[in-house]
Amino acid sequence: SFVPRKLIITKMSEAPVIAADAYVVQFNTASNKWEAQGPATAPSRVTLYHNTSADTYRVVARHTVDKSVTINANILKSTVYHRATATFHQWRDTRGAVHGINFNKDAASAERFGAAIDTAIAGLAQADAVVPPPTAPPASAPPSAAPPATAPPATAPPTAVPPAQAPPSQAPPAQA
Repeated sequence: SFVPRKLIITKMSEAPVIAADAYVVQFNTASNKWEAQGPATAPSRVTLYHNTSADTYRVVARHTVDKSVTINANILKSTVYHRATATFHQWRDTRGAVHGINFNKDAASAERFGAAIDTAIAGLAQADAVVPPPTAPPASAPPSAAPPATAPPATAPPTAVPPAQAPPSQAPPAQA
C-alpha cells in the first residue's frame, strides 16, 4: 500500500543586498543598439540578491508597472561590471547577454549599487582564494636541524598596475 511521505521544503536563504530604480536595457548585437526591457515609460526595481547558503549573487529587475522580470542574471567572480558613465552601468552575463542599467541622473544610487556589485565580486574572488598549507620539515630531518642558510633572490619591488578597462567585446558603447 502507498504511504505518503512528508514533503520537505527547504527555505532559500536569498536576501536583498541593495535595490534601486533604474531603466533596464539589453544590447542587441544584430542591430548594434540598446533595447529597452519592459515598458520604456517607467523604470524597473533592480535588486542585488545574495544567497547566503550557496554564497552566490544575482541581479533581478522587475518592472515597476507590469512586474515583468527585466533582468535575472548571476554575478560571478569573473563578471566585469563596467561603469560607462556615473549613471549608466553594464555587464555581460553567463549567456553572453549585455545588460545595462540607467539610473536616470541619480548618481548617488548608481554609485551605491556599483559599490555593492564590486563588493560581491570581490567577496566571490576572495572565497575562491586558496591558502597554501604550511610546509613541514621532511620526516627524516632531525628536529634540531636548522634550515640551510640561503639568501632570498633579489627581486624588484612590486609595481602598481592600473585597473584594466573592460574590453570592447564585453562593454558595448553606451547610447543615449
